[in-house]
Amino acid sequence: MPTILHPAIQAEDLLLFLWLAVIQPLLATWFGNVLGDIQPWEIGSHPNLPLGFIFLLASLGAIAVLVTRAPGESGPINRGGSVISFAHLPMILSLGLFLLYAFDSLGIKNWEPLPCGLFAFFIATGMLWSRLPIVPYSVRRVLITPMVLLGAWLFTALSNAVFKGFSIQLLFNPPNIPGASDPRALVTTYLPLITLFVLVYYLAFVLAPRAVAGDGTSWRGWLVRFGVYLVGVLVNGATRIF
Repeated sequence: MPTILHPAIQAEDLLLFLWLAVIQPLLATWFGNVLGDIQPWEIGSHPNLPLGFIFLLASLGAIAVLVTRAPGESGPINRGGSVISFAHLPMILSLGLFLLYAFDSLGIKNWEPLPCGLFAFFIATGMLWSRLPIVPYSVRRVLITPMVLLGAWLFTALSNAVFKGFSIQLLFNPPNIPGASDPRALVTTYLPLITLFVLVYYLAFVLAPRAVAGDGTSWRGWLVRFGVYLVGVLVNGATRIF
């Protein structure tokens, strides 16, 4: 597998950076017309067929990844302490969120069995791991990419609502957080808060899906990738966040 810039950085990392820093800001108006200027948590308030199908297609790609395995994979149970051993449960939770958005946007309200169904799905795929069909890693990377990009949209929409967007300017002009007027708070309080906020979303919507797809990068490699993602988030906040 060829490397770009740093051994841990793949094409998906650059695509995600471009998505955050360039594509989302440039297409903000188009996103607003298609998606209706709606925040992720407001999706169920008004049916939105384009948005529903987008989330549904991303969910189907994620399901295709979960019901298959990459060549040479030994399964999450046999790789304790590795990234893949952590990734499956967050991946299931992210999938549940995506399916919820899809169903609500398409006007499907009877989604109450979804949590139990996802839990049963999680157990079944674990028990049948050795019998799952093998799909090339390159195909699995393509299947999971829509979920990763939509996860970035979820994050930027939430950060815009909570922090009015992340940006370099925001770091030096923090909102009304206790102690934020103290320059020391930038390092001791506010910057750690931002980093933790970004990290949680990165683990759920970027690291977990890509690791389940077969990315065997170490925790150290993912730390490098997280740095690239964080820079993209800051650039996004400095321009335009949808």
